[in-house]
Amino acid sequence: MQRRILGRTGLEVSCLGFGGWPIQQLVFNPAKEVIYEAFLAGIDFFDTSQTYGDSEVNLGFSLNLKHHEAIVSTKTAYRTKEAARSHIGRSLRNLRTDRIDIFHLENVSRDEDVSQVLAEDGALAALKEAQKEGIIRFIGVSGHRPEALIYLIETGEFDVVQFPVNVVDLDFMENVIPVARKHNVGVIGAAPFVSGSFGDAEIAIGFALSQDIAVTIPGMQSIAEVDDNARVAKHFKPLFGDEYLALQERAHHLCRSYCRMCGDCLPCPQGVDIPGILGLERDISRFHLRDWAEKAYAHMPVKASACDRCALCEPRCPYGVPIMDMIDRMGTRLSRAHAGAS
Repeated sequence: MQRRILGRTGLEVSCLGFGGWPIQQLVFNPAKEVIYEAFLAGIDFFDTSQTYGDSEVNLGFSLNLKHHEAIVSTKTAYRTKEAARSHIGRSLRNLRTDRIDIFHLENVSRDEDVSQVLAEDGALAALKEAQKEGIIRFIGVSGHRPEALIYLIETGEFDVVQFPVNVVDLDFMENVIPVARKHNVGVIGAAPFVSGSFGDAEIAIGFALSQDIAVTIPGMQSIAEVDDNARVAKHFKPLFGDEYLALQERAHHLCRSYCRMCGDCLPCPQGVDIPGILGLERDISRFHLRDWAEKAYAHMPVKASACDRCALCEPRCPYGVPIMDMIDRMGTRLSRAHAGAS
């Protein structure tokens, strides 16, 4: 499998990485089998987060004595120094290691997120402190708004950046990748399958690897998925010309039903977590995490039914997503499931 350099980290990684979101639903031994298959296929880059349920724990159990052969990336969604510091300690325990290769600030997308993490007592300070102590090697950031990521890259504080690289999220490729390249910041491409909306591995992974990135990290939860994705990566050939144009035409039809999680639709006057609810569709359709999605929805303080169709959100969406109809549909689906379980 082709190997690429992850920007100024100097780390050489397999071009296909392992997205750890879906392994949260696996118990230890099945998770270990999938991780072992990834190693056999030539994958050595593993991405996870504490927000991914038991993903860190499963990955730590599965890697165990193979940590020296793997490059591991994890994340914290906390914004303050104190909270992020506690997350670092927990990740070390979950992953069964004394050092983490890359630690990201997760989903820093809105202006208030940027201000909070960069503050004197913000989460970045905790990561820099941990880096000086040698318990994390490199600092990264992930997000869903190109403007925010460009600003963060240009601070010079981040070694790695992670964002969606797929047939729909073209803004990132056109605007963020050149800035990352200029500053020699390594690029991790997330969501090559458009969060489950695009199912052709040949095209999804081929498209992602045709971009100027180090690694693409599709979520994988079975040996079959690992083998299929690895086969594509090993025989990767760049897409161009008519093939590329035809792919963009197919992707166009996905655009209006795909939430990029950028948060531009917020705040909702009723307090509805629009990206949070719409993101549950991905968890159900792509990763089959129905139970997890239903539990997550049950714990949301404001349900989809609170939407009064005030229509403030839709004009804010830069992609023209029919938010109100999608919120209504997901709310009905999840509420019925919750009612049936109670």
